[in-house]
Amino acid sequence: MVDAQPSFEAEIRGRGFFIGMDCANAELADEIAAECFQNGLILETAGADDNVMKVMPPLISTDEDIAEGLDIIEKALATVLERHGLLNSAA
Repeated sequence: MVDAQPSFEAEIRGRGFFIGMDCANAELADEIAAECFQNGLILETAGADDNVMKVMPPLISTDEDIAEGLDIIEKALATVLERHGLLNSAA
């Protein structure tokens, strides 16, 4: 997802179900989290500049739940990048 958008500088880190997307641009992180919320997925921003989006699904999440959450994040990422003229259309 992140690799498909070279204009979006972010690093994925984490362990188990606790994953963080460390964004170079805190404003984009906030907008992506807000867009996810509008589509039914709660992400928390954290870090010194609120530039890390934390994904913390319940341990009882099904494969379908995870796939739906990832779809929401991917669509939110595309929406926000398009809004800022940063969307790689080949993605």
